[in-house]
Amino acid sequence: MAKPFNLTVALNLQGPNNVKKVVADIRRQLTGIKADVSLNIQADSAKNIANINKQLGSLSAAAKSANANVTSLGNALKQL
Repeated sequence: MAKPFNLTVALNLQGPNNVKKVVADIRRQLTGIKADVSLNIQADSAKNIANINKQLGSLSAAAKSANANVTSLGNALKQL
């Protein structure tokens, strides 16, 4: 029978060095491809999306208000 043996291997790992070329090749090969897409969204999902959109609108308004307050504070500090 064969005797057991220990094997020690050192590996040097390196990332791919031709990513830009691969991406360019994929993009070139995908040019001109056209596809029809059908998207079905459940009613609950649509309601959740509408709610998120509403909350984002509120957040945007709050950010604008905060920006105005910071600008006002900056002007007041300049006058001091």
